[in-house]
Amino acid sequence: MKLEFKQIRAFLVVAEELHFGRAARRLHISQPPLTQIIQKLEASVGVSLLQRTTRQVRLTPAGQAFQEHARAAFKHMDHAVFAARRAAEGEIGMLRIGFAASAAYNLLPGIMSVFRERYPDLRLHLEEQASPELLYRLVSERIDVALLRPETVPVGVRMTAVGEEPLYVAVASHHPLSGEQRIGTRQLQGMPFIGFSQSRYLDRLIRQIVGQDGVMLNIVQESELPTILTLVAARVGIAIVPASARDMRTAGMVYRPLVTGSGRAAPCASLMVAYPDEYANAAVDNFVEIAQQVAGAVGMSASGAWAGGVPG
Repeated sequence: MKLEFKQIRAFLVVAEELHFGRAARRLHISQPPLTQIIQKLEASVGVSLLQRTTRQVRLTPAGQAFQEHARAAFKHMDHAVFAARRAAEGEIGMLRIGFAASAAYNLLPGIMSVFRERYPDLRLHLEEQASPELLYRLVSERIDVALLRPETVPVGVRMTAVGEEPLYVAVASHHPLSGEQRIGTRQLQGMPFIGFSQSRYLDRLIRQIVGQDGVMLNIVQESELPTILTLVAARVGIAIVPASARDMRTAGMVYRPLVTGSGRAAPCASLMVAYPDEYANAAVDNFVEIAQQVAGAVGMSASGAWAGGVPG
């Protein structure tokens, strides 16, 4: 049995009007095509739904039963259309968000807050991974979007700049460098240093910055941002971290702007949003837009501006 949407709609209008002429006008068609639609519907159902005479139209008992269920089906169809349109606008469903620890601590809470306010019916699933793993999970369609540091972009993935942030030197509160207003790269020579183990971008960036001033880092341990800060507070070594690390408020340590050997502000660390290149997902588009808005609100911009003042 094959029923068409237009057949059900036509029947419901006729059942309400109990008059083919008025029903045809409501449906913006002439009466003969409407009669044919109802006849085809009855043929598909296998019973008469309407009793027609020269004077009136009545619902048969079968027609009354069909009307009740057809109304419910029509209502469900309206809900389905509405849900499909909301999903197409990124308002419902689920958005799977991956984030790198070194990239998200000052942005993710704000992004989540705005998302929940604008799209309360959209479920957000979060998972933390290193940037290379996030890109792999994007390619394998295990996540929809990622907040991360720049990496080599695999085929099928696009990256959009969210913002840039200055680099700071993290030292224990009683470290000899804690009294400095800013710390130059050459002051790091020979000091025990804690590097990033999984963020290849931050590792390369830091090595490049200090290497241009002829500094070789004395790396005693490598880890990820939360552990790095704990090790710094425990006086295991010092570290260079993005400015947003200050929001983690680890006790027993201070942050000082990093400057080059010439006294200029060190290059900033970039923050990106990555997502599938050819996958149409309005929720992802909304995430990119909100991430850029939140980055601007906390002082970041894609050009490297920082509301707290660029070091140097």
